[in-house]
Amino acid sequence: MAECHGHLSNKAEKMNALYRTLNYDIPRSEFCCRLGSEFVEAGEFTPRYAA
Repeated sequence: MAECHGHLSNKAEKMNALYRTLNYDIPRSEFCCRLGSEFVEAGEFTPRYAA
């Protein structure tokens, strides 16, 4: 669902969909990577080591 909102350029709903996944189960690696990417793209997090 988050990816769909991303394609529609609806950032707020995209983030809500990402956070909503935490209501269903423990975070999986895909969620963590996607959430981290959102913060990096927004300039709110600087990776310690660049890949």
